[in-house]
Amino acid sequence: MIRVNTKNKNNQRIRRATKTRAKIAESGNHRISIHRSIQHMYLQLISPRGDKVITTVSTNQKDNKAKSNNIESAKDVGAKMATYIKKS
Repeated sequence: MIRVNTKNKNNQRIRRATKTRAKIAESGNHRISIHRSIQHMYLQLISPRGDKVITTVSTNQKDNKAKSNNIESAKDVGAKMATYIKKS
């Protein structure tokens, strides 16, 4: 049986994530966080410093509930996020 030091593994993951977020903050680009559940998809536009969520779009919102399947809903949510980013 191979033993893995989970504490060290977790520290390495946190270090990589911190390093990546620092590079993104340095470049001044916004981030998009995507969370998919079994039924819905949630997108968040995050500021370059990572301290604020600028907007959130999801398939759970009232105007997105009438779609017939997940693929169409995902396309619609992506299009709405894209139009918001273009306006900003």
